[in-house]
Amino acid sequence: MSEIFLLLRTVRYLKLKQIAYRLYYAFRKKYQDFVRFNHKFNLYRKGKPLVFTPIIPNSESFKANTFTFLNRSISFSDRIDWDYMDNGKLWAYNLNYFDFLNQKGMTPKIGQSLMYLFIDQLKELKNANEPYPTSLRGMNWVKFLSIHNLEVKSLDRFLYSQYRILLDNLEYHILGNHLLENGFSLLLGGYYFKGNELYLKGVEIMSIELREQILSDGAHFELTPMYHKIILHRLLDSYNLIINNRDVYEDNVFEGFLLATAEKMLGWLEKVTFKNGTTPRVNDSTEKIAPDSSQLFEYAKSLNINWKKTELSDSGYRLFENNNLELFVDYGEIGPSYIPGHAHSDTFNFVLNFEGNPIIVDPGISTYDVGPRRQRERSTSSHNTVRYGKVDQTEVWGGFRVGRRANALITSESSNSITGYHKGYSKYGVFHQRHFELNDNTVTILDKMVTKRKLLGKSSAYFHFHPNIKVIMTEKKVHVEGVEISFEGAISTRIKEYTYAHGYNLTESAKVVEVIFKDELKSNITLTGYNK
Repeated sequence: MSEIFLLLRTVRYLKLKQIAYRLYYAFRKKYQDFVRFNHKFNLYRKGKPLVFTPIIPNSESFKANTFTFLNRSISFSDRIDWDYMDNGKLWAYNLNYFDFLNQKGMTPKIGQSLMYLFIDQLKELKNANEPYPTSLRGMNWVKFLSIHNLEVKSLDRFLYSQYRILLDNLEYHILGNHLLENGFSLLLGGYYFKGNELYLKGVEIMSIELREQILSDGAHFELTPMYHKIILHRLLDSYNLIINNRDVYEDNVFEGFLLATAEKMLGWLEKVTFKNGTTPRVNDSTEKIAPDSSQLFEYAKSLNINWKKTELSDSGYRLFENNNLELFVDYGEIGPSYIPGHAHSDTFNFVLNFEGNPIIVDPGISTYDVGPRRQRERSTSSHNTVRYGKVDQTEVWGGFRVGRRANALITSESSNSITGYHKGYSKYGVFHQRHFELNDNTVTILDKMVTKRKLLGKSSAYFHFHPNIKVIMTEKKVHVEGVEISFEGAISTRIKEYTYAHGYNLTESAKVVEVIFKDELKSNITLTGYNK
C-alpha cells in the first residue's frame, strides 16, 4: 500500500499531456506490432552542404575499435554490439549518439564505415531507435556529412527515414530536455534536407520549449549546470546553423529569439562559473560530459554573440564571493514539477571554494543506473544540508522519480546573506530554516528546526570535503588547511568517509563531517590563513 501512495505522490505532478502521450504511444505500438506496420518514405534530396562556423569538437570517445564513454572502455573486434548493456543503459545510449563522428581526427572514411556498420544492424537494435538517441545521432550525422562535404545517397536515405520516424515519436510523454533535443535535431534535419515539415516542427518545439525551459535569470529549468551547458551548446549550434545558411531558410524573428536566449544562458553560466573555470555540481552534474564554460564562451564569441553576466533570481541559486571565498548556495525548487528526474534531495545545499580551490563540495554523481548508489547520491545526507532524523527532505526514488517535495521559500536576502525555509519535514510538524552570511574572512550558517511542538528527533548537518583536503577534528571544531569550522549548539560531531564522484564510474574516498544537533546549530567557517 505504501508503494501505491508513493506512486500517487509522484504522478500527481505530471502534466495531462505526458500521461496522454504515454497511453497513446503504448496503444499505438501494440497496434503497429499487430498489423506489422512499417514506415515508408520518399527521400527529400538535399542541395549544397550546410555551412558552419567551426563547432566545438566532441571529446575523443573512439580509437582503434575501442569506445570510451563514462570512463569505461570496450573494444569490439569483428562486430560492434550497438546494444551493449553490460555498462548500463546510459553507456549504450552514448554509443548510439555517434558523438565520435565529430571528435578531432575523425576521417570521412572511418566515420562512414561506422555509419554503415550501424545501419546494417539497425532493425534488430533497441536503444538506437528510441527518440532521444535518434535525435542526438541525427545532429552528429548532419554535422559530420556537412563539415566533410559528403553527399552519399544511401546515408541520406537512411538519415531521412530516421528523421521521419522521430517526427512521429516526439517525446511529449517526457517533455523537458528530451523534447527540446528533438526540436534541435529536427531544425538541423530540416535545413539539411530542405524539408519544410521537419524545419517547421523544429522551430515550433524550440520556440515553445525554450520560452518555458529557460528561466528569467537565464538558467535551464532543470537546475543542473551540466544540462544547462549541454542545452546551451545545442542552442549555439542552432544559431550557427541559421546565420550561416540563410539561403535555405530565413526567419529574422526566430533568429533574434535564439540570439536573445543564448545571451541569457551565457550570462547565467558566467555568473555561476567559479574562478577556477568549473561550475557547481548540483543536482545531476558531473565533469567531462558537457563542454567547459570557457569552450562555450569562446564558441559564442566566434559567432559574434555578446552577453552580460546576469543577476541570479528565479533559479534559486546564489553565489556570494569576495577576493578569497566563493560560496554557492541552493534555495531553488527541485526543478520543473512535472519532470524532476535530475533533481536531488538537496535544498539549502552549498559549496565553498577558498582561493579558487574546492574545500566543501557536492559529492556529485557517478551513475544513472537505478540502485543503491544512485539513491544514495540523490539523498539529503549526500549534500551539505540538514537531515531531520533519517528522513530525506524530498522523496527521491527509482533513479529518476520524486514524490514529496521540500518546496523552498526565500524570506530575506542581501548582497552578502540569504535566509529561507523549506517544508520537506512538514509532515512531522518541522520546518528547516537556514541562513547564510558571507563576510571578509568568515561564513556563518545558522540552522533552525522550527516547530510548534517539542522536537521528537535530532538532526544532522553534513559538510563534505574535497578528497584533497586533510580534515582534523578537535572538540566541536574542524581544521583544514587555511580554514577552521566551529559549531555552536552541536550535540556531537564525527568524521566519516563518503564517495566523491569525479565523473561517471570514477570515484574516490573522501571525508564528511556530520554534526548532530537538536533545535539550532550555528556553524562558523573562518579563514585562519586569511592574512597570511
